[in-house]
Amino acid sequence: MADLPVKELALRMISAEVDDLTIRQLAIFLIVATEEGPHRVRVLANRLGLAKPVVSRALDAVIERGWLTKQVDRDDARDRLFTVTRSGSNMLLAMRGWA
Repeated sequence: MADLPVKELALRMISAEVDDLTIRQLAIFLIVATEEGPHRVRVLANRLGLAKPVVSRALDAVIERGWLTKQVDRDDARDRLFTVTRSGSNMLLAMRGWA
């Protein structure tokens, strides 16, 4: 029954109204929320082996949920930095409680 925790997590995500969150969006959210930054599109794309536009779209979806913010990098105005919001921190706490 090794798949029971995954099934339980999926059921809890549905009841928490985050069932439309993709695995990619969830992975990116968890990296930004749990690992020390700075978090940039290119770094996330390299880490996950994805194209930058794919990561950008996933980040935008998580930002729309209010879980992450995007800010201009002071060192390079062409780049953006991503950080977790209070709402995102609260969601992370809720997800940890689901395990």
